[in-house]
Amino acid sequence: MKRKFTNNHYAVAVKARKNTMTSRNNRLHLLALPAELRNQIYRYLLLPPGPGRVQIDGSRSHQPCLLRVCHMIRREGISIYYTDNTFTLVVQDFNVLSIRPFFALKRKYSNTVAGMTIHMTGQPNWENLMA
Repeated sequence: MKRKFTNNHYAVAVKARKNTMTSRNNRLHLLALPAELRNQIYRYLLLPPGPGRVQIDGSRSHQPCLLRVCHMIRREGISIYYTDNTFTLVVQDFNVLSIRPFFALKRKYSNTVAGMTIHMTGQPNWENLMA
């Protein structure tokens, strides 16, 4: 049996669709918040609690996923990440090439070299150090 829709059914469907579209448009986006509040959120998400340190060993990307969400969030949050964090750089066998990308980013997004500790592990390999 074929169902017959009346004008009333159509009106209800249109109203439901308008409500759905309105609720989509009323979502609160991170980038719609004031900059001061966004910076507080970035600090909460990008800085470890307490006297924590971010360990960099060159084997993987050291940046949090939040900085890969979109260009605007990256632009706003990356300087907080590099300026306000304390980093421990782990260098295996004097292979300083493994931490070179970190230094390039740190220099680009932060005007300070404070908050870094270098931890040397493995066997000293002078060829790696001079590379």
